[in-house]
Amino acid sequence: MKIAVLTSIVGLDSISIREPVYKNADYFLFTDLDVTFNGWITKKLYSSSWDDKYMSRRAAKIPKIIPHYLLPEYDFYIWHDYIHQLNYDPEKLVQESLKEHDFAFFKHPERNSWLSELNIIYQYQIDHANLLEEQFKFYQNIGLPEFGNFFECAIFLRKNNTISNKVCNLWYEQINKFSSRDQISLPYALHKNPDIKLNTLNGSCHIHNGGNSYFVQTQAPLRHLGKVN
Repeated sequence: MKIAVLTSIVGLDSISIREPVYKNADYFLFTDLDVTFNGWITKKLYSSSWDDKYMSRRAAKIPKIIPHYLLPEYDFYIWHDYIHQLNYDPEKLVQESLKEHDFAFFKHPERNSWLSELNIIYQYQIDHANLLEEQFKFYQNIGLPEFGNFFECAIFLRKNNTISNKVCNLWYEQINKFSSRDQISLPYALHKNPDIKLNTLNGSCHIHNGGNSYFVQTQAPLRHLGKVN
């Protein structure tokens, strides 16, 4: 069993990250900085996009969503945003969460549909309005169900298998085409692959919604702190 734990941060002048607690997985930090941290393998990630405002966010989607191209030798991927730390044995977590499933997510504690997520992003202007409008029209025209398959995406686990990779390829394509806020487009990718097996983890990604027993949140979301867009 080979497990890769992944995180990424792009667009900051300096960063720090805690040493991993458990050593039975490989830990990868994707960043545009030349840094080294105990227990982490640093991979250079270049921020380059047509989207000048959100290019750092878009760059981080590469290791988050399509690691099967970057690290194809691993059986399982555990993603957590830079502000989190895995605080549970990764082998146990994978065995408990992905034994009969392809993905494991936390349910979103505040919203229950891609449409409500899109409306919030539009209201608070945290992505380009024209992309959100185009995405809404596309999903409306194809009849994407409003409810179902809606999760938090700051943390998730998945297998490196054919159906999970197909979902992530489609997920990444949607992010490139529309909003870079990936929680909007995940329901579409899951809907197009109805045989996918999903597991729901207990708790929430973030402390302000109760947190969870697997990952500790080490700081406030960087967007809330004004450090990233």
